[in-house]
Amino acid sequence: MERFGIKLNNGLLALALVSFVFMAYPVLSLAEKTVDPEKLFESKCSQCHPSDRPKSVRKTPAEWKETVDRMQYGNGCDITDEEAAIVVKYLSSKYHK
Repeated sequence: MERFGIKLNNGLLALALVSFVFMAYPVLSLAEKTVDPEKLFESKCSQCHPSDRPKSVRKTPAEWKETVDRMQYGNGCDITDEEAAIVVKYLSSKYHK
C-alpha cells in the first residue's frame, strides 16, 4: 500500500511540473514577442559606438552574427545570447547585402 502512495505522489509531482511548464510557456513567448528589436539594437549597440555605425554597412546574416558575436564575446557588450539573436535578426533584415 505504501508503494502505491509513493507512486501516486511521484505522479502528482510530475503532473504539476508538466503543467507548470505548459502554463509558463505562453508567458515566456509573450515576453519575447514584446521586445522591440530596433530599440534593443539602439540601447545595446550605442553603449560602445554610435548606432549609425552599423547602419552604414550591409552584411549577410552570417556576417551580422559574426559581428554581434565579436561585440558580445570579444568586446564585452552587455547583451544576452537571446538579445544578440534578436539584434542579428533585426540587422539581417534591415541592413542586408
